[in-house]
Amino acid sequence: MKIRAAIQQAIPELHGLFAKSLANAEAAGDIDRSDSIFDQADNKAESLFDVVDRAFENDWAATDLKDEILEWLTETPEAPVRLDSLKQGEFFRRKADASKTYTRGAYQRDVKRYQCDDESDISRSIDLPGKTLVHVGFDY
Repeated sequence: MKIRAAIQQAIPELHGLFAKSLANAEAAGDIDRSDSIFDQADNKAESLFDVVDRAFENDWAATDLKDEILEWLTETPEAPVRLDSLKQGEFFRRKADASKTYTRGAYQRDVKRYQCDDESDISRSIDLPGKTLVHVGFDY
């Protein structure tokens, strides 16, 4: 019964991640059933079931299962967000596994884009449209 409670606690976080991913994709205007957003949600659900299967095979205590689920949730990268949803000065990366980190700068009205400063090279910046999907939630 305790295992069921731990699983039920983790399921809303899974649904929240999926809903957030779906909302970001809808906002960007690129919803398609073949998109990786749906694949990521399917993969996340499958990996949750793998964790639960391991728990039943190894007869884990409920606290072990809860710890494993929390670790699994923190390992999964966050879904991308639109650049215009970030606050000025917030850090982001253009891809989840990118090495370059940028800071969102001010909106440039003349080019209708946000200035984004490269954190590793203070003399370099790029201009990106607000609908660009970027990644946050990493350790810098």
